[in-house]
Amino acid sequence: MSQIATLSEFLDASGCQWQVYDLSRRVQPLAKTLFTAVEQGQQPFPAPRQQQAWLAITFWQSLAQPYIWFIALPLDERGGFQHAAMQHFMSIVVEALGANLTSEPSQEQEKLLEQNPYVFQPDLGKRAAFHAQFTRDFDLPASLHFETAQAFFHQQTEIPWEQLGVQGLHDVMQRLHDSPTLQKCVLQCYNKWPQPLRAQVNEALSHTQISSSFAANWLRLMSEQPLAEQLTMLASVSAVSDSAGVQQYLRKLYNNNELPSEALCILTVARLWSALKDERLFELFIEHLSLLPETTFQTLFKELVVIPELRIRCLQLLHAEQKSNALIAQLRALQNAVAGTRS
Repeated sequence: MSQIATLSEFLDASGCQWQVYDLSRRVQPLAKTLFTAVEQGQQPFPAPRQQQAWLAITFWQSLAQPYIWFIALPLDERGGFQHAAMQHFMSIVVEALGANLTSEPSQEQEKLLEQNPYVFQPDLGKRAAFHAQFTRDFDLPASLHFETAQAFFHQQTEIPWEQLGVQGLHDVMQRLHDSPTLQKCVLQCYNKWPQPLRAQVNEALSHTQISSSFAANWLRLMSEQPLAEQLTMLASVSAVSDSAGVQQYLRKLYNNNELPSEALCILTVARLWSALKDERLFELFIEHLSLLPETTFQTLFKELVVIPELRIRCLQLLHAEQKSNALIAQLRALQNAVAGTRS
């Protein structure tokens, strides 16, 4: 352990193949080059949540039998993994399993692993999205629920939607990009589905790398919906939230005084943060954010300022000459709160 400084070195030394997925906001694979750069403090983690990186680390000797760690690692002030936390996590694993990470653990070893303070259990949607992405990325068989869900979404079966497994639904949506027929069916049938099914489809799509053409058709479908349904559907375009189409759509929503600002601001920070690279949209967002309760403003602003692609823009607000009275008051309260925490 004394010569191993990072998780990638730890995994390589075990002789395993491995892949890391980011579960912090939307589920997506992390390139090994990016992961190692974050480990070594050369690059900040791209999309942290609550000042942590929420990860699924999967590793294997045989791809047919992969192992998975769901871990949340705290980040340092520069956005890299805290070195002490990495070392602590690895020491717990070595104490429990020794050098062979893929050996079958005993009950005592299982207990030690479960007591690891960095381990977390993702919610059902993120867990399903992760498994669907992993099987797709490595050409592994999808879940037992895949064929039933696939038949349902292709309108080839009469089974009730309640019988669809969540994992099967995510398996299908992760393969949306490969099937123009499936894309057409989803767009044509969306309005016919009950609200609970629509919500599950939107959750699955939020973790899916959708095409620009599907996104354009989705935005058109969204524009025909009541405002509440538009909020539900917006998460689905998370993967392309930095596109001009999504940014324009969000500007229109922020200019609509009928829409609840708090719900839209929370959704933007949680799933559509990349859209805020658009200067005008960022200004509209901040205008709405500054009118929210102080605790909400501070929570969302703190989440934004640690995202590397938005950090400079957020910090520039502190020194901007032209600010509304509401924003001035919110930023002053935030600075006082931060100063109070440090004292």
